[in-house]
Amino acid sequence: IKLCAGTIATWSAYFILRHRSGAFTLDTAPSFYQASFSLARLSANAFSYIDRSATITMAVLVIACIISGASRRTFSSVNRRVMVFGVLWWLAGFSITVFLPVRSSLYACFPSVGIVLVAAAVIRSMWDGLTPGKRDLMVATGVAFVWFVAVPVNYSRNRILVTQAELSTKAIAAL
Repeated sequence: IKLCAGTIATWSAYFILRHRSGAFTLDTAPSFYQASFSLARLSANAFSYIDRSATITMAVLVIACIISGASRRTFSSVNRRVMVFGVLWWLAGFSITVFLPVRSSLYACFPSVGIVLVAAAVIRSMWDGLTPGKRDLMVATGVAFVWFVAVPVNYSRNRILVTQAELSTKAIAAL
């Protein structure tokens, strides 16, 4: 109850401040940025945002489960409150952006925290049962994964955005 009350108070303050700042809100956004609360809009954006917010974290989690030899017992000891909180964070983080006509990788940053909380809870539950050698292997594999998979994937995903930003910068300078 305290968490819900705190969340409602925080979101209320956020929306009041956002409205007073002149930033877009659901009722003040221009037509090209108006939310469309439809199944078509949801389905058009959902896969992209699930991918952007969860794929790399879930890959890390799968690798950790393989290295640790995770079992049902591993998952039965996961902190359920953290798991539920993480999933709710993830879903609530997308509650509005999945209905916007535009997509942005930035819209996936905030919700991805929820998925990271879920993965951290699972990895934490398996960590104590690992031998020092398996812990070292898990850390080394995680570092290698970041450098050889996560960084190149994120670079390739965002390169087009950098190109577009450079083009718009040149266009504005020319004007």
